[in-house]
Amino acid sequence: MTGGDLEISMEGRVFESVTNSADGEVGSGTRFRFAQDGEVISARYAGGAVRLGFLVGTIDGEVLEFRYAHLNGEYETASGRSTDRIELLDDGRLRLHESWQWDSKEGTGESVLEEVEAPDGVGADGRDDTLLEEPHPTGDMDPTPEDERFTQRAIELARESVEEGNRPFGSLLVHDGEVVMEAHNRVLTENDVRRHPELHLAYRARVELEEDVRQGTTMYTSTEPCPMCAGGLYYAGLDRVVYSVSGPEIGDFTGREPPVRAETILEGVTRVDGPVLNDEGRAVHEAFW
Repeated sequence: MTGGDLEISMEGRVFESVTNSADGEVGSGTRFRFAQDGEVISARYAGGAVRLGFLVGTIDGEVLEFRYAHLNGEYETASGRSTDRIELLDDGRLRLHESWQWDSKEGTGESVLEEVEAPDGVGADGRDDTLLEEPHPTGDMDPTPEDERFTQRAIELARESVEEGNRPFGSLLVHDGEVVMEAHNRVLTENDVRRHPELHLAYRARVELEEDVRQGTTMYTSTEPCPMCAGGLYYAGLDRVVYSVSGPEIGDFTGREPPVRAETILEGVTRVDGPVLNDEGRAVHEAFW
């Protein structure tokens, strides 16, 4: 029986991967915890070769359309999209037949997810269910002079990125009032989709900085980190991320709104604040796009 034969809600359902194509990273140890708000479906997933992932999409009858992003066991980020068809099993559980393709690299495939019983008090990633609740909104903030000074530097890095033939994104890490490292976008000049400045600095912070230093470090960035970068930042374990231009605002410029906000991915790990110097940050994008 298919999902079109009855009303189906994905709220609170937990699924486990049963089969996947060779190019996929989701495996038998990966579990998904779903939530639903009207036609909007989201899930947090982890386990096996996936350290942590998020997906978001819509439901239309028996069909689910998703965009996803996750961090694998090698601390590499991967993102893509999928179409799932819902099957209702005889015992009342659901099975998802999924066709997927990577956006961050080459490859397509098919997989099957099957509903399993949700362990009491434990989410898809083995943490308490309270961490799966809706995150607090960033809202308005009252930036300090230091916030404005370092955000201004991130915007300058975004301008330098454009001057070097890349897209307008720049970031820096600050600890105890001092700049630790900086980066700007190099996706075009290095032909590498991973060279977002936020992801590059998250990787360097994880490798080069001690945990206690990372926990006292703030990332200032010209733009709210995308899901791929936020996945890397999750494992960097920084104190704060402060941005100038939000993800939805960038979506207005590019036509590609992020499927999930950075604060959702970083909830309980890293505080996300913004916008700061929004007019200045937007001006860089208005001139570029």
